[in-house]
Amino acid sequence: FNNRAVFFKGTGQQDVSGSGLNIPYVVSDKPSGSIRLLSDLTVEGPNGGNAMTLSNATDILNLNGKTLTLGKVGVTSTLAGNGFIKGSATSSLSILGTGNLGTINFDQTTPGTTNQLQNLTIDRTLTGLVTLGNALKVVGTLTLTEGTFTVGANTFTYSGTNITRTNGVIDARDRKSTRLNSSHSSVSRM
Repeated sequence: FNNRAVFFKGTGQQDVSGSGLNIPYVVSDKPSGSIRLLSDLTVEGPNGGNAMTLSNATDILNLNGKTLTLGKVGVTSTLAGNGFIKGSATSSLSILGTGNLGTINFDQTTPGTTNQLQNLTIDRTLTGLVTLGNALKVVGTLTLTEGTFTVGANTFTYSGTNITRTNGVIDARDRKSTRLNSSHSSVSRM
């Protein structure tokens, strides 16, 4: 792709597939429909800036049981727009890089289902930041390698059995209903 963006426009569902698929930048500006992953996808934003733009509230990236890796180690890349990521109990998200990723919104069509991830990894350096824009539930592994996962006024529910933490933290100061339903005690709550 030569460090160029792939643009998704038009209506209806658009599928993305390919072995070891790495698209440098993704821009979605769909008036309706969704982008559906048929294989794992990496969107690095290798030169910084908006690695992924989900422009409108009508833009939905359906993980469809696949893994999305957003960002690249050592690069300040961001997520922009008002669109949504649609998860599931078999979908995973890894967020890499440095600095402030921006606000990540999950599809709330069916709470507890479309706003759910199996695994979530945050590795955004010690000063990195990922802000949750609405409710999210993680049912598998939560990996907090580096950076801060800010819950804000939203509900974050963890009901998995494996939390791995190196230096990452969850900032849940603004929300009393953050639930970490786990026998692990290794998560620091700011």
